[in-house]
Amino acid sequence: MGLLETVTCVDTPSCRFELAQAEWPKPVELAWTAPQPVLSMMFMPRSYRQEGRFAGSRGSGYAEIGRTFILPPDRELLGRGTGGRIKAARCIFDRRLYQELLSPAEEFTDAELCRALDVGNVAIGALMRRLIQEAQHPGFGGQIVIDSIASLLLVECARQIFRAIPSDLANDRHVMEPRHLRMIEEYLDAVEAGMPQPADLARLCGYSTHYFAKLFRQTTGQSLGRYLIEWRLLRAQQLLAEGDLPLKEIAWRLGFSSAANFSTAFRHETGQTPGRFRFLRRSESGSGAAGRLH
Repeated sequence: MGLLETVTCVDTPSCRFELAQAEWPKPVELAWTAPQPVLSMMFMPRSYRQEGRFAGSRGSGYAEIGRTFILPPDRELLGRGTGGRIKAARCIFDRRLYQELLSPAEEFTDAELCRALDVGNVAIGALMRRLIQEAQHPGFGGQIVIDSIASLLLVECARQIFRAIPSDLANDRHVMEPRHLRMIEEYLDAVEAGMPQPADLARLCGYSTHYFAKLFRQTTGQSLGRYLIEWRLLRAQQLLAEGDLPLKEIAWRLGFSSAANFSTAFRHETGQTPGRFRFLRRSESGSGAAGRLH
């Protein structure tokens, strides 16, 4: 996207993953087109607002652009926003992979283009964060990991755009609204210490804990408990790789009662002790400084 400076990039056979940033004018208007499909996840102030529309669509009005959106190849997106300091993670897919996985029609419907402006959900958010982590702290088999995640991201985007959900849920109102999934992501991004509790997330979305857990599983295909465990694991890996915090401090930030309990849980999930993980990540990263995106 114009006006975005690439900070870090990783090239693989199926995609190019970039971390980028910019200081945009206030307000900002952009026109963006690309020969390849691009999935973008924006990191902006809470007060930031952005909206857009695809050129040539029958609807002439602008719609809100979500935190995560996808640009189909060769479609011009006209966007505008409040401007300011912007950071973004972008997955630029190989066009052949896009065609192989999605087999898209020549023309998107207006409704599908509108949904492309906001494909953010818990699954896509978690996958993008995993790519950010891999780009900032490359590990063994990093290209294979990124390629695999890229394929999953395209499938998840297709589900969002084309509503490719299981038939037994197609007419079921008992699934979570996209705004609730965005609220959960924003809430977790703001957590600085402690382990988020299911009751906190349920209260945030206005549901009872039991009903919220049921809706979450029906919507994402994953239990809420498992999702929170994976969220905490990713957060632990970031804290271990990015700084020199002692294990006791990391354990406290993640809501563990002691460093020993944290080490046991981390080893159970990864097969490594926290110390071993930190050592290997720093050895693999070398002395080169990668761009950081928080």
